[in-house]
Amino acid sequence: MSGKIQEKLKQLQPGGYCAHRSWGIGKIVAWEEGRLVIDFVNKAGHTMEFEFAAQSLRPLDADHIEVRIMEDMAAVRKMAIDDPAALLQSVIQSLRQDATPERIESLLVSSVIPMEGWRKWWEGARRILKKDKRYELPGRKNMPILFHETARDPRALAIEELKTSTGAKAQILALIKLEKLWKANDDEVTAGEIIDLVNKCLLAMPKTQTDLAIELVLARDQFAIKAGLGEIEPPLTQWLPLLPHQLASTLATLPAARQMSCLDRARAMIGENWSVVFGALLSTATGSMMQI
Repeated sequence: MSGKIQEKLKQLQPGGYCAHRSWGIGKIVAWEEGRLVIDFVNKAGHTMEFEFAAQSLRPLDADHIEVRIMEDMAAVRKMAIDDPAALLQSVIQSLRQDATPERIESLLVSSVIPMEGWRKWWEGARRILKKDKRYELPGRKNMPILFHETARDPRALAIEELKTSTGAKAQILALIKLEKLWKANDDEVTAGEIIDLVNKCLLAMPKTQTDLAIELVLARDQFAIKAGLGEIEPPLTQWLPLLPHQLASTLATLPAARQMSCLDRARAMIGENWSVVFGALLSTATGSMMQI
């Protein structure tokens, strides 16, 4: 018997727990004549040769959520009702990189939480986790929920939100958060990486989303000013329309806080012809635009 197998068998002692890909969770009952005797959930008294057991079994701690479900289902069900956040923490810490929303659902539905009550329970539990800065919630069901022993820095969370965001609207919201949290002496390298992420999104946007691209550029540039990066390429002029009726239409789509900034950039871009453009702009602007 190789040393590797002997080391693995030290973790598979009588009274301990294990998992098998096909047979699920089991409790090791005894060692006898070169074999392990294991009570799997649906396969009690199953025997496995030492070498095969070492190769195919995964040791589990007694506090692993799947062990707790097997040994005391009633207590786990009670926790799901009384303290869903504590149950989810136990699940996430037990499953680690496998703690995806899909895997969590497959583990808890029917056995711990009734199918008809799952959606309501899951939405409530997620709301609790979102408020707890120790957790990282993924954007997709096949990505794991991560748990950190200490609360994460809000700026780090905003950066992570930007990195995992899909689409310009999500990036705009993340940039607004970052601008509020960023300090003038913060890491310029990280700030540059943020700009690169935003530019990648910008350059992939279709022409049909020009107004949204302009809002993203304005948010990007405002963050760049806060981070002390100066002018950023590509410039707003790549997207900003010059015809008065198009410019008025674009301005009307922007939040009020961005309209003046956009108008100032348009004036600098147009230069000496601004008075002519502005006069034409006034004739096509909406009521809200007249208040700028």
